[in-house]
This record gives sequence, C-alpha cells and structure tokens, in this order.
Amino acid sequence: FPLGITNNVYKVTDVNGLFSTCMFTVNVTGDAGDDDCDGVQNVCDVCPDGDDTVDNNNDGTPDCSQLLAYESYSNAWKCAPNKIQICHDGATLCINKNALPAHFNHGDNIGPCTSCGSENRVTLVESDINFEIIANPVSDQVQIALIGHSENDVFFNVYNTFGHLLTTKHIDHHTHDVNIDVSASDIVNGQYLIQLVSGKTMITKKFVVLK
Repeated sequence: FPLGITNNVYKVTDVNGLFSTCMFTVNVTGDAGDDDCDGVQNVCDVCPDGDDTVDNNNDGTPDCSQLLAYESYSNAWKCAPNKIQICHDGATLCINKNALPAHFNHGDNIGPCTSCGSENRVTLVESDINFEIIANPVSDQVQIALIGHSENDVFFNVYNTFGHLLTTKHIDHHTHDVNIDVSASDIVNGQYLIQLVSGKTMITKKFVVLK
C-alpha cells in the first residue's frame, strides 16, 4: 500500500456466481524508504542500486536481477553496439555483452545504477577481455577462444617456466578464435605460460605441451 489512507473494496464470488463485497480502510504511516530512488521501497527492492521497475520481458521479475539474453534487455540500457550498462560498486559501467555473466556472477546489477539526486555517469570499460584455452594439454597448436572485447589490439606471448619468451602473436581485437603454433623444436614436452596483453590488461594462464 502507498503511504496515507486508502479505501479498498474486496469482492468474493462463489461457483454459482453469488458474490459479496466489503470495504475496509487502511492507513499506512511511516516511511519504508527508497534509498536508490527507483520508486520501489527498500523492503521490496531486489536490486538495491538498480531500477526494479524495468521488466522488459514481462516475466514479473526485475530485469536488473536476471541474466537474460542481450536482446531481452531494454534498449535504454544499451550504451553502444553489443554493449550494455551495469551497476558495479555504485558506478555505472558500459561493458561488452559477452562480459555480462562474469559481472552478474560476482553480484553486479544489470542496467544503470539509480541514485537520489546526483547525475548518473556511464564509464566505458576499455577492456573486459579474457580468454580460454580450448584443449589442454596441446600437441602442436594452442587453441584459444577470445572472450569479451578490447578497444586495443591483442598480443599473446608464450613463455617457458623460466620466463623466457618463446613466441608471440599479434591479433586484431575483433578476432575470436586464435591458434598459436607451438610445434617448434625448442618447445618440448612440459608446462608453459601464455599471456594475453591488451592495453592495460594482462592475463596469464598455464598450459601443457605433450607432443
């Protein structure tokens, strides 16, 4: 119920069509609070920093609390082609749609942050890129799936366990599937490191060569 006095009418109908009505008055006092000013009081807030009123897919659950297909979200939340706003630690970020699961899984709300009074600013994330090694161990090629997006070109560097650079590969940031040749005679069976470098992002993972 909203704050204040409301007159409410209830009607009950049985299987024979007979009905009865009654009226009652409710006086709601006090303030349940709406800390994020989205129009939903705190006690009912699903997304404490997000807009609980948006239900673009009409399933009865706020979209800010759900990991949906990119196309299911409101266009007002989409900040660029294949990018969407999220609320991360009280700041609105514009991220690539492929990075949504990672942000959602560590507790970010989908959609922009909502706040009382201050203007909401959107920060474009320069790089939300990551990668997965498809098959490990490998024999002649490291097969990599590039996840997310970077505004910068991407470099993959392969090192041995002593930190010596063995090979490097430069790819365009629009590439998604990458193969890196490790068939050289100086790359023998053993454990190696592969490092992604893109702008200020640096991610290192291990892989094993078994020829």
